[in-house]
Parts: sequence; structure tokens; C-alpha cells
Amino acid sequence: MIEQNIVISSIIMTITAILLVLLAALSLKVGPNSLLGLRLPWTVQNKKIWQVSQQISFITSVPTSIGIIVVAWSIVVVRTIKDNPFLIILPVLAGLVMGVVNTIFISIYTYILSKKDEYKE
Repeated sequence: MIEQNIVISSIIMTITAILLVLLAALSLKVGPNSLLGLRLPWTVQNKKIWQVSQQISFITSVPTSIGIIVVAWSIVVVRTIKDNPFLIILPVLAGLVMGVVNTIFISIYTYILSKKDEYKE
């Protein structure tokens, strides 16, 4: 039963990682909007910063997604879960941490860019 839950968890995390990349790619095609992309005050108000933030988001979402997939499936391969059912949650936590770190990095970087003269509108 535990192994089945591990595989299901890994499949869900893989789908989530693929969706992360697809949504990041889609956000490159649209301008500032209310549904898609990293919507911060300085990204929504400035189209140059919006484009940069979406490009960075896409570039960083690829390794983040690969990391999520590696963590998710390494737990299935290692099979140490039998002794500790709590580790089923590890891929989910790893994915959340990677996503939060990615978002914080992009937020800080685009905020710094928004203060530079070359990005002011």
C-alpha cells in the first residue's frame, strides 16, 4: 500500500513539474494580466520588467521542475520508504521548497531590475 502511494505521489509531482514549465512557457506569450505569470506591483506596471520576469521564470522553472521530478522518483527507486511512511511527503515538500525559492529569487531579482534606469518606462 505504501509503495502504491509513493508512486502516485511521484506521478502527481511529475505532472505538477511539467505544468510548471508549460505555464512558464505560456506566460512568455502574454502580457501583464490577472491570471498568469509572476504578478508583482513592479512587474505588472512595467512591460519591460514583466518580460524579463517571465523569461527568468521560464529559465528557472526548467531546472526546478527537473529537481522536483528527480526527488519524486528517487524515493521510488531507493525504496527506503518501507521503514518510514513519513517520507512519502518528501517529494511534495521538496517541490514546495524549490518553488518558493524560485519565486523569491525572481521577485528579488526583478525588483532590483525595476530600480535600474534602463528598465524604467
